[in-house]
Amino acid sequence: METKNQIKNYGFQEPKITKNHYIEGDGRLLGAVNLKPDGDWRKIDVMDEHQAKKFETWGCVPFGATQQMVKMLYYIYGEKKDYSERFLYNLVGINPPGTDPQKVYEAIRKIGLIEQKDLPMTDTLEEFKTPRPMSDILKDKAKEFFKNIYFFDHDWIINPTPEKLKTNLKKCPLCVSVTAWYLEDGVYVDKGQKNTHWTGLDYVDDEYLYIDDSYPPYKKKLPLSHKISYAKRIVLYKKDPKVINSFFLKILQGVLKLLYDFKQYTKNSAKVVGEILSGIFSKRS
Repeated sequence: METKNQIKNYGFQEPKITKNHYIEGDGRLLGAVNLKPDGDWRKIDVMDEHQAKKFETWGCVPFGATQQMVKMLYYIYGEKKDYSERFLYNLVGINPPGTDPQKVYEAIRKIGLIEQKDLPMTDTLEEFKTPRPMSDILKDKAKEFFKNIYFFDHDWIINPTPEKLKTNLKKCPLCVSVTAWYLEDGVYVDKGQKNTHWTGLDYVDDEYLYIDDSYPPYKKKLPLSHKISYAKRIVLYKKDPKVINSFFLKILQGVLKLLYDFKQYTKNSAKVVGEILSGIFSKRS
C-alpha cells in the first residue's frame, strides 16, 4: 500500500554525476528528437504495474525505468512489452536503501532486459532477490531479447525545471526523482524535503506535473513548485532496418511539426535532422 503524508525512501539514491555521464545538451546522446510534439504521454496505453503488492523492494528505479521503455516502444512501434523488473533488480544487485539510477540504466544499455514470464514477480522479498548474482543464461537471453534488437541510450537533465521537462517530454517519456509522498489539497508536495523516489513523468502543463507511478494511486499530480532534482531522457529504437521505418515516420512527423512553425524552428531544423542521421551510427562503448 502507498504511504500518504509521510516522506519515505522508496529506493532512490542520489547519483554522483561524473564526466563520463551523458548530459542533456552535451551532444553525446544521439537520436533524441521531437517524436511527440505535444509532449503528452498520459494516453499511451500501457498497464499500470504495482511495484510489489506484498512487500517493499526499494526498487523504484528499475520499476520506473522499465515503464519508461514500455511506453516508448508502444508509442513508436505499437508493441506491448512486459519486462521483468526482478531481472534488472538482481542484475544491479539492489539492496535497501536502493540505488543510483545511472547503475540501472547502464545495466539496461550494456546487458538488456528480459520478459516478465522469464523471471516473474514473487510472493516474498527473499524469493524476489534471486537469482543473485544473475545467471549467465538470463543475461544471454537479455542480450538476445533486447540488446541485439534495440539501440538504447540515456542522459541526465541537469536542473530539470518544469520548462526543461516540458521541452524534453516531446522527445520521450521521462523518469524523475520526487519527494514521496505528502498529499496536500489533492496534490503531492515536497515539504522542502529531498527527493526519495524515482518515477515516471508523463506531462507538464501550466499548473501541474503529471506522474505515472509504480504505487497506487498510479496517476498523481504535483505542483510545479515540487522540487525535481534529477531526470533521465532515453532514446530507444529498433536496429533492424526492415522495421525501423515506423521509427523514422515518427521522427519525420516531429521534423514536419518543427518546419510548420517556420519562424520559431528554422534555426533548429538542421540540428534535428543531424541528430536523426547520427542516431543510426552511435557506438557508445
